[in-house]
Amino acid sequence: MYLKHVAVEGFKSFPEWNGLELPAGTCILVGANGTGKSNLSDALTWVLGESDLETLRVRTPDELVFAGSEELLPMKAAQVTVVFDRRPAREKGEALPAGVCKHGHAATHDGTIPTGALAITRRVVADGREEYMVDGREVTEAQVRAALHRVDISSPPVAVVRQGELERLLFLEPDARRRELEKAAGIPELTQQRTELTARSDALNLQFEHLQGEREEAQLRLAELEREAARAERVEALHDRLAALQGALLAATYRPSSDGPQLETVLQALDLPAPRATSTALWRHTLAQLERSRQALTAAGLANPRAGADCEAMRAHLTGLTRRLEDTRAAKAEIEAGMAALDADVAEAFAAVLTRVEKRFHTYYGLLAPGGEAALPLVEAATAGGAPGVDVVARPPGKLLDRVTVLSGGERSLAALSFALALFQESPAPIFVLDEVEPALDDTNIRRLQAVLDLVADERQIVMVSHQQRAKETGDVVFGVERNLHGASQVKFRYEPRTRRLEIFRRPWTDERLRRFPVAPAGAAPGLAAGAPARSSGLLGAGAHPPRPPSWRFGVRGAGPTGTGSEATDHGKASGRRWAIPTAQTRQPPNPPRKRRARTPRTPTRKTTSIRGRSSPAAESRSPGRP
Repeated sequence: MYLKHVAVEGFKSFPEWNGLELPAGTCILVGANGTGKSNLSDALTWVLGESDLETLRVRTPDELVFAGSEELLPMKAAQVTVVFDRRPAREKGEALPAGVCKHGHAATHDGTIPTGALAITRRVVADGREEYMVDGREVTEAQVRAALHRVDISSPPVAVVRQGELERLLFLEPDARRRELEKAAGIPELTQQRTELTARSDALNLQFEHLQGEREEAQLRLAELEREAARAERVEALHDRLAALQGALLAATYRPSSDGPQLETVLQALDLPAPRATSTALWRHTLAQLERSRQALTAAGLANPRAGADCEAMRAHLTGLTRRLEDTRAAKAEIEAGMAALDADVAEAFAAVLTRVEKRFHTYYGLLAPGGEAALPLVEAATAGGAPGVDVVARPPGKLLDRVTVLSGGERSLAALSFALALFQESPAPIFVLDEVEPALDDTNIRRLQAVLDLVADERQIVMVSHQQRAKETGDVVFGVERNLHGASQVKFRYEPRTRRLEIFRRPWTDERLRRFPVAPAGAAPGLAAGAPARSSGLLGAGAHPPRPPSWRFGVRGAGPTGTGSEATDHGKASGRRWAIPTAQTRQPPNPPRKRRARTPRTPTRKTTSIRGRSSPAAESRSPGRP
């Protein structure tokens, strides 16, 4: 895709409709300083989504609308339309000789928008409201980006190199220049992915440490529960023994001849020694065992009856923690592998972009400075452990110094332009805008620049803004921008250097609808007549204003209803002007012509040259009438 057509109306210094039919290669916008060339580049970036007011060189959005002048009304709105189409094969061939000049063809800005694959319009009203249109349908800004994406136009679609940007790139610190190369290679996206992986890895590390701490606490709790369960088992066993002894003693006391268990049998069942003595001794021994059991039970204290169940639950919890730790360790290893792969991709991408940019830099600098050398060597990082920076080395032909700080202004411009073109060619943007990047180049270097732009234009569309008239031979199509007699910017001509075809847009005056009324009654705003609109409706297609009288050309604003000369004179004083329209009372009669004094002929005298008191032979040989 390429930019086929640009139309502006009411934008900044262009109140009227101006259309530019662009080529697929290089387009040059030429004109004097202050004619509004850069406003056309601002219009191009604005319609394609640029909203940074500092980049657009305004403070508020309403400043994008033509604010009027002493002779022109302000506009109600501003709109810019661009048309994209399939990129045709670029025509190349030998240009006609410079001496061949065809007749210019008269042309007009008729307001026709050509057809294409995609037409985008952006409009801003004086109160700051904006709207977008795609192929005549009102859409949102997101839908504009989607439409550009459907026709394979990257975002942003325009890469701009403005005034002062070249030397900024040339004199960047090595670390900052490396970041510019990384940005051109798309490495910030990879760096963002690595940052996200690093954040996930840090989160997993915290989770892993938390799980480890939780497992340690669970292990301590499990050991405590196991001790409690063991004590509960002992207490339960003591209770059983005590109950058995008490039962046996009761049975032996109240039923000595019954068939119930005897003391010897109970003691053997409780693993207690039974003495081989009389029954009295047996009774005493049993009572002693009973007392010991009671003391042991008292010493054991209270026991947790649920210690066993809690112990089993804690064992299951500990098993789950161990499994989660293993999963976290596996995820952490996977993320670390992804980070290592991203680091390898970043290193590979940077090495590739550095190689490509350095190759183009060397090629372009060799074309601009034949015999010169240029390179982008790596230097030591400014911080310990950081990535190495990128330096710029440019050696002009016949010189040994290669530091850019010691180059002259023109040599620095050549190096900076070569590096900027080599760097910005890595951008996916299909359109390059070079805004007055060649002020320090002479005629020879301007011609060499044409060869470099031809190489770049094979892959990108270039719009170059220049105030040097000799730049008109460096592009496929040249547009001339000037200010008309009312101070409004307009496209004056379209010129094709290869075919020497010249189209001149003859429009020295602004449309009558945009002009202020010449005479205003008392109490009216300066420069506006009765019923005059505060803003021009030219963009909305309203009717034309009455023609202005010749006296308006002198800029008389604020004359009273009687139109006396004294009021005009007072207005001239109040406005700080150094002129005032003379009135009948103050006009003086013209001075009579001065008489020319008659000149009397001079009588020639004979001159002699004395050499050591004698007359010169040369002087003697002169004729008497020769002065």
